Amino acid sequence: MSNRDESIKRNTSRHYWRVGSLVAIGGLISYLICSPCFSDLEHVIISTLYCSSIMVSQSYGHEWIGIHISKRVGWLKAPIKSLGIALMSIFLYTAVSMSVLTAFFYLVFGFGANFMNSQWVFRNLGLACAIALFIHLIFHVISFLKAWREEAVNAEKLKAQILSSQYEALRNQVNPHFLFNSFNVLSNLVYEDQEKAVKFIQQLSQVYRYVLESRKHEMVELKDELDFIKSYAFLQKVRFGENLHLSIDIPRKSEGAIAPLSLQMLIENAIKHNIISSDKPLMIEILTEKEGFITVRNKLQKKNIPVYESSGLGLQNIKERYKYLSDRSVEIIEDTENFSVLIPTLNFN
Repeated sequence: MSNRDESIKRNTSRHYWRVGSLVAIGGLISYLICSPCFSDLEHVIISTLYCSSIMVSQSYGHEWIGIHISKRVGWLKAPIKSLGIALMSIFLYTAVSMSVLTAFFYLVFGFGANFMNSQWVFRNLGLACAIALFIHLIFHVISFLKAWREEAVNAEKLKAQILSSQYEALRNQVNPHFLFNSFNVLSNLVYEDQEKAVKFIQQLSQVYRYVLESRKHEMVELKDELDFIKSYAFLQKVRFGENLHLSIDIPRKSEGAIAPLSLQMLIENAIKHNIISSDKPLMIEILTEKEGFITVRNKLQKKNIPVYESSGLGLQNIKERYKYLSDRSVEIIEDTENFSVLIPTLNFN
């Protein structure tokens, strides 16, 4: 049996137990509040069905209301608003559903014909609404505490993701290959172009400074990340020369925030996984094609050999962080010519 079949079986069993318990409680309530209904077996069955129908309809109806309020408003984001909407919705639903059920059993089965009157109806409807509101208030508190706990768990997960992404970014920068390549380029520049060597050292120091500073934050301003990318791109450009082309087409005044080092990880992935040569120069573009997203696109020219030094966690870390930071997901588009990753821009609110 598959996991899906087992899940369906568990849910079905849980619903059976729930309905059975509600029917049993309905029978007990019908005996307590309506002793005249137990004059004979027919009245016992009808009375039990009446109370059980109310219990089942109220239980599932209140649950449905709570779920939709949680999705549309959120118990944690707006607890007072959620509570107000919930109480109003519960009151209206309870009054309408019980009125419909009471009228149905009265007209079809003649239930309550001997004792039911307007006073009895309003008294029981009022009692039911009061009980429903009290119970829902308790569930509101439970839902709030549950949402608060889930938020705390998500925060801990985000911390783990940030630590993992920080390690990935630092590993990409400090690994022996990167240091060896940087120092090798620098040693050549010292003899060939001392002015360019000085600039190379300056850009290298800016790259490391940004990596160390940005790891303290969940998000950074877009313009700061782009400044960092320009320094990082300079180092890679010196290394690969005309074999690597990196263009940034984002207005300088663009506002918003971004997960730190996310653009660097995408550029690093493109360099690692694609051929870079004079015959096949690699083109990487950073631009805004879709509103609210930053697109990182590279020409697709995959290497035929596996890249062992890559952990494969860079893109996954970015996706996981954005699941927490934004209600919009990271989009990945691959065709025969290009590989594109679209990351949402964020705001500090």
